[in-house]
Amino acid sequence: MEQDDRLLNAMFEMCNHKNPLNDGHREWHIADISGLLREERYDELDERYNQALTESFTSREAEKRYFFAWNQMDNPFYDMDTLVEAGPQGLALIKNWQRARPRSTHAWLAEAQYWNHRAWLYRSYGWARETTRAMWICAAACNERMVIAALNAIDCEPRQWMAAALTSTNSKVFGQPDWLVEFLVGADVAGQPLMEDLAEYHRHSPQELSRIHIAE
Repeated sequence: MEQDDRLLNAMFEMCNHKNPLNDGHREWHIADISGLLREERYDELDERYNQALTESFTSREAEKRYFFAWNQMDNPFYDMDTLVEAGPQGLALIKNWQRARPRSTHAWLAEAQYWNHRAWLYRSYGWARETTRAMWICAAACNERMVIAALNAIDCEPRQWMAAALTSTNSKVFGQPDWLVEFLVGADVAGQPLMEDLAEYHRHSPQELSRIHIAE
């Protein structure tokens, strides 16, 4: 037991030494998105991330920097982490950004990453067989919202490769909304079928979905 305690303390010391958050300083990959949104500094946000996106096409280091600013997998301190952890309050800040700058690719990319994060919370990172039907429905509905936001991000900036990367990765886990293929070939589509599935499931099993929200 004493040896285990020494090992645990040594691990904590190593993490504290390497973790920039534990000494009161935080180095963002590109910018403190949450902080700048609270101050409504939308032009500064767009300028920083547009510049970073442009640089990502000509420099491998810049590409890596841009990727880690937005990627959450095995990357707990990416630029969006405090925003997505804020939940609905974080989404409200993103929506304010979109209203102020409707053609901002990064305002839409931020929403895509928000819903990506929520989808994985519902899916959980455990074995797929441990994910209940209600969890899959919630995750799929969040993934659908993520796809919509990603499409808007690409519409604003066709070079927006991070949005494409998110949808490509998630399609392997959550699949693609049925309407997506029709949309991409130019057909008219309306509504969000998976959100309708979620509402229908809630009508039949409100207690199960309530337990998921409480656990979250």
